[in-house]
Amino acid sequence: MRVLIVDDEPGVRELLAAALEAVGCDQIDLAEDGEHALGLTMEHRYDLVTLDIRMPGLSGLETLPMIRHAMPRAVIAIVSAYTADTLDIDVSDADVIIGKPFELNIVMTLAQLAQELFDIQQSIHALSGE
Repeated sequence: MRVLIVDDEPGVRELLAAALEAVGCDQIDLAEDGEHALGLTMEHRYDLVTLDIRMPGLSGLETLPMIRHAMPRAVIAIVSAYTADTLDIDVSDADVIIGKPFELNIVMTLAQLAQELFDIQQSIHALSGE
């Protein structure tokens, strides 16, 4: 399972990466803004994306629909201190919204569930002999 963490705070990126590594995620890419994240989505397919809302340049809210369009089956989690900002805008492209500060067990559970979904999708694709 491949993961993309998008956050402008290096400490948050590192904390999320450590939590995801602890549950077995070994392919983790980090992006500090929306532009970098979109560049990475052109190079890789991600199964789980964590996305901050407020970042310099292209915000997470602007990036969200583009990532969803590029990866319709990915689990996309908004991870932000500004979750109230999502109340009056369309964030339907996200699967879950997690507020900062977050509990590590929530992030780890999210990764485990995304891994289960990834495994199921792989099993379904294997039925066709591909």
